[in-house]
Amino acid sequence: MAYAAHSTSNSALASAVNGHSGPDGITVVSLPAAISSDETDYGISCPGGLACVSAPESTSWSNNVYSVTYTGTLSITITDCCYEGDFYSLWMTSDPTGLTGWTLVATTDQVATGPELAAPTYNPFWTGTGSAYSSTTFNIPVSGTTLFAVRDELFDPMVSLLGPSCGGAAVVTAGCSVTGISVSGGWSPAGYEIDFAAASTAGCLDLSGATSWPTVTFTDGSTADVSVTGGAPAGACASMTIEDLFTNQPAGTTAPSVTNPNYYDLSILGLTAGTAHVCFTSSLVSSSTVMEYWNGNSWTSVATTFTGPNTICGDIPVSALATPSTPVVIGTPTTSTVPQFPAGTGLLVVAVSFGLLAVVARKRGLGLESTTSTA
Repeated sequence: MAYAAHSTSNSALASAVNGHSGPDGITVVSLPAAISSDETDYGISCPGGLACVSAPESTSWSNNVYSVTYTGTLSITITDCCYEGDFYSLWMTSDPTGLTGWTLVATTDQVATGPELAAPTYNPFWTGTGSAYSSTTFNIPVSGTTLFAVRDELFDPMVSLLGPSCGGAAVVTAGCSVTGISVSGGWSPAGYEIDFAAASTAGCLDLSGATSWPTVTFTDGSTADVSVTGGAPAGACASMTIEDLFTNQPAGTTAPSVTNPNYYDLSILGLTAGTAHVCFTSSLVSSSTVMEYWNGNSWTSVATTFTGPNTICGDIPVSALATPSTPVVIGTPTTSTVPQFPAGTGLLVVAVSFGLLAVVARKRGLGLESTTSTA
């Protein structure tokens, strides 16, 4: 994840993406653009280091703010660079100065840490055994000029949980090695790549109320496809985000009735009606796989179909996904849908009963015949 601090200037960065520099800390981006060498720093208190009026979170912002002028659906992909376990949030504002109005879009998928951070008793993701880098694509309807910024979501938890034993905020720069905690130095600043592309009409409803988004590929090679039918209001452009949480059960949920679960966070914002058709393609999918979503209180089963040997699809009401993140899970049901032993026993008893009656009737018949012949 993290790497040595860059000396890349805003102007040099802008040149790399065919844009030009705006106000201090703001880089104008022309689509498409791939920025492979930007970073977040625990010491940056406002997006892009601007003198913002107020930031929703006061640490760990990106060196740059990205200014994009576009009307339609914008596809933004954030990929961690160098330490497994780091993850990021994407923020946006329509204030062209970048000083106010920052709102959260969503976060990239949270993955287990690699050997650079091992402290599992402090956080279940900090295993020290992870091998995947966080990466998520966000599809966002925009109109006109919109500013975007990135924030590191790992630094604050590291300082809060490990700081008391590791010198406070220094844990994200100098590292730490004490009982139960092993942290390499250089987590902050943290490097990431951010890509911008026009997503055509993705997320925008057509005349029939339908829309779809580009296929999302997760770090393990599995994919997700999300589309909507019957969407409203007419002509609306919706944002969709999906994260692969792998085997990490989302906080605030109970254990689902499946084995070998794989969890996702799914969000569709901007629609008041419709049905989301959600498909997962993964080596984990078999003919016995089921899908469930969290309704806020419990897991709800989804009617599913299989469109390939490793693809499961299900329909979920858009109203259930109109949250920043709705947990979804696939897995093998813990109870079979085939009638179990008690039902079979009843059939067996009936069969045996008819068999006994037949035997008794036959014996009675033989007995009567014998009596008659004797008489």
